[in-house]
Amino acid sequence: MMVERLIERFFWQDALLHRVFRQIADMGGASVPILPLEYCEQLVTEAKTSGYLFMPELAEQGKPGTKVYQELETVTDFPRDSGSSLLKYTFEVELKEYTHALFPYPFTLTPYFNSVTLARYPKGSIGITPHMDHLKYKNLLCIFVLAGKGKFFLCNDRQGNNAKEIDASVGNIIFLRCPGFRGIEKRPFHFLSNIDETRYSLVLRQEDPSYTAP
Repeated sequence: MMVERLIERFFWQDALLHRVFRQIADMGGASVPILPLEYCEQLVTEAKTSGYLFMPELAEQGKPGTKVYQELETVTDFPRDSGSSLLKYTFEVELKEYTHALFPYPFTLTPYFNSVTLARYPKGSIGITPHMDHLKYKNLLCIFVLAGKGKFFLCNDRQGNNAKEIDASVGNIIFLRCPGFRGIEKRPFHFLSNIDETRYSLVLRQEDPSYTAP
C-alpha cells in the first residue's frame, strides 16, 4: 500500500486521535502504530544503501547540572525523492488537514516540519539520558520508529523519577508535546535506553524561525 494511503487512513481514525491528543496534553506524550513493518524495512534499507552520511552527535551536552549524555549518529540531508522525505511530506499534509477542522485549534503555528533527522543508535548504545527538547521546537515532535529495540520513557525530571514507558515498537509513531500544543508551554522530560538492537528512527520537529534565546 502506498504511504499516502497509509497516512490518510491513520488520520481517518478520529476517535483514536482524539484519545492520543488528550494523552499528549495530559502526559506529555503518546505512541500509536502507524507504519507496517515492510515499509519500515524499506526506509532502513534505503538509509543503508543510499550513501547517507551519518555523523556522531556530541556525547555530552548542556551545562553543569543539566548535562545530557547520548550515543547516536544522525543525518539530516535527504534527497527530495527519498522515502524519508515522502513520509515527512505526506504526514505533514495530513496533519494539517486533520487539525484544520479541530476546535479549538491545537497548535500555535501551522504544522511545518522544517527539522527532519534520521537517527541511528548502535546496539549497546546508552541511548539518551533524561532531557527536554529545546524551547525553539513548537507544537509536536514526532518520532517514527523504523528498526531495532529500545525502551522510551516519559519522566518527571533529569533524574528519571516516575518513569512511564511509552511503546517504542517498530512501526509506531511517538508524539511528544512541544510548547504551543493546546496552549501548554511545559515540555516533558523523556529518555531512551536499553538499545538491544541497532535502532533507526525518523524524527520530525518544527523549529520556530522567530525564536530568540532568552
